[in-house]
Amino acid sequence: KQIDILLTTGSVYAGRKELVQFIQQNKWQDAINLASGILKEAPKDSIDRIGLLDIAGTLQVNAPEHRELLGQNFAFRDWYRGVTTDFKPYVSEVFERTAKPTFNVVILAFPIFNSKGTPVAFMTMQIKTDIFLRWLSGIKFGNSGLSYIVDQRGHIVAHPEIPPQGEITDFSSRKEVQKVISGQSGTEISISSKGERTLASYEPIPNLHWGVITRIELDEVINS
Repeated sequence: KQIDILLTTGSVYAGRKELVQFIQQNKWQDAINLASGILKEAPKDSIDRIGLLDIAGTLQVNAPEHRELLGQNFAFRDWYRGVTTDFKPYVSEVFERTAKPTFNVVILAFPIFNSKGTPVAFMTMQIKTDIFLRWLSGIKFGNSGLSYIVDQRGHIVAHPEIPPQGEITDFSSRKEVQKVISGQSGTEISISSKGERTLASYEPIPNLHWGVITRIELDEVINS
């Protein structure tokens, strides 16, 4: 999975001794120059921006540089609350970013530790939701089948029938979404108020608290 590649690459960079040394010496520009190597190694066009923040969640440097964001504190964000829960890599909920122009994005956050194992900073990778839709577009089956991804809040990360940019869509009231974000997997038949029968399969994405839901009209399955 592409997101696994991003998580692995981010973890490797966050663990580099040179990066930690630059941060501890307050050489943030040298640190971001080093971290910028991720932009070349990650899947093409997958990362919109990377950032380095101090332990309090204040942005020190970013690349590509957006100076208006420097010095802002992002401890209110879901990614900060998530990564500081157990100081492991964390994938955030979908949200609208602060920088202009605004986009719906996801943050991959990585703790940075010193030689004693104490967290001293964070590295973030900002991913536009468009990229998840692009990855999802490769999954096709049947005439009525579709797959979509939800985050830990039950909000749409990628859906072939929903534009990736615009108002964030909330699917948390759907039964299969509630189950998948609680870690359950399964397959169920649902009947709409119009009598339409749908087969829905749901599978959590390990370690992300996200889920993938696949739906197809039951009649197509029966008659195939």
